[in-house]
Amino acid sequence: FIKNKAANLEKKYIINNLVEESSPADSIEERLLELKENPEIGCMLQGDILNTITRGGRLGKLYLRSASSGVGKTRSMVGDACNIAYPIRFDPKLNKWIETGSCEKVLYIMTEQDSEEIDTMILAYLSGYNEDVFTYGTFDPNDERIKIAKDIIIRYKDNMNYARIPDPCSAVVKNLLRRRNIQDNIQYFFY
Repeated sequence: FIKNKAANLEKKYIINNLVEESSPADSIEERLLELKENPEIGCMLQGDILNTITRGGRLGKLYLRSASSGVGKTRSMVGDACNIAYPIRFDPKLNKWIETGSCEKVLYIMTEQDSEEIDTMILAYLSGYNEDVFTYGTFDPNDERIKIAKDIIIRYKDNMNYARIPDPCSAVVKNLLRRRNIQDNIQYFFY
């Protein structure tokens, strides 16, 4: 009896400020209408399996990749950022330019990399060429695919943004995300 009274007092004066309590019955009708009008699907990422699991890059969600060093986490992340930022890319399997369906602003935050490293990954993603042709300088600057990839980067220049934080701390990262979201309307962040 005494514990019950104490629990009610705690709920009234302490817990109500820290805990939100509800039941699915409180909002199920609104939730169904909301999902019918706006399905919970985000911008397409690379790969059918990842998109099936995550339902795309959804706003307000955090996707964390973990793998051993050298497995390709950065390349995969750059590819997903490109897939969201650039609406066109060359598909070497189909041997033609395809539309990805997304054309959103992205901020790619680097800690260990330099922008030059990411530039070559973006060129490789858009042109469909192996990144080695750019890093070894064996490409033909007059190649039509490379010219189109360069034009895509320039045409959608506001969509792909970089920030480099060599020694990150949570306050700096939070401030950067908040500022770029408010000032530049960037909603997709890769870190």
